[in-house]
Amino acid sequence: MPTETIQNYFKNLINSEEYYFQKGRDALQKWMEIHLSDDGLIELRSLLDDYNSFSELKEGHTFFSVKEMLFEIISYCDVHARNKAFYNKYEDKRVLAKAGVRMKPWVINTFNYKYSKDEVNITVKNALDMLINPKDNINSIALSHRELISNYYLRHPYDMNTFVVELKNKFSDLDKTINPENQTLLIAAHMYDEKKEWDKKQINFKVFINNLKEYIFLKESVRLRFRSLAWR
Repeated sequence: MPTETIQNYFKNLINSEEYYFQKGRDALQKWMEIHLSDDGLIELRSLLDDYNSFSELKEGHTFFSVKEMLFEIISYCDVHARNKAFYNKYEDKRVLAKAGVRMKPWVINTFNYKYSKDEVNITVKNALDMLINPKDNINSIALSHRELISNYYLRHPYDMNTFVVELKNKFSDLDKTINPENQTLLIAAHMYDEKKEWDKKQINFKVFINNLKEYIFLKESVRLRFRSLAWR
């Protein structure tokens, strides 16, 4: 992310009087408050397994409003959410993270977040927890990232019970956001701005690519050298 962009993001988080993803929280709370009959619950859960049919529901269908609700929630959570430009109501289309979760698991796990919380994918759970209760959560939602961050910043293996509290202590010298609910967003923004420092896989991959390019260049140079000698 360009420095100017990340600095503007820091400034926006610090100065926002509203929770920065309030529209996402409103959408999730609306879903959590909806009431379905036992038969409706069974019918909806079955429909979610046929994701293509669910995603194409038209206005007038019993579960059209549910589809719209779930798609809107997801549009605030994942940069690659389906039809994010339509469902995300923010002008800047802000999202919590790049989740790496496909849409079918997203809708099933958002359903489970309300009805079968023990069955929720951990990445989805972390994102939805962040919408509901940002003070006690953080938008580093992938478990692999949390493990890397814990090892780098906290100097010990990841512990889900202490992770957020320890990071808040670690970054206690950061500027304070006007709305305290945005503080963990600010912490995450700083950590991801330093991602090259803690994501060694990313660094190693870049080194691999550079080495591969150098190898291909040298191999091609040798090939051309032998070819020129053969023509003499």
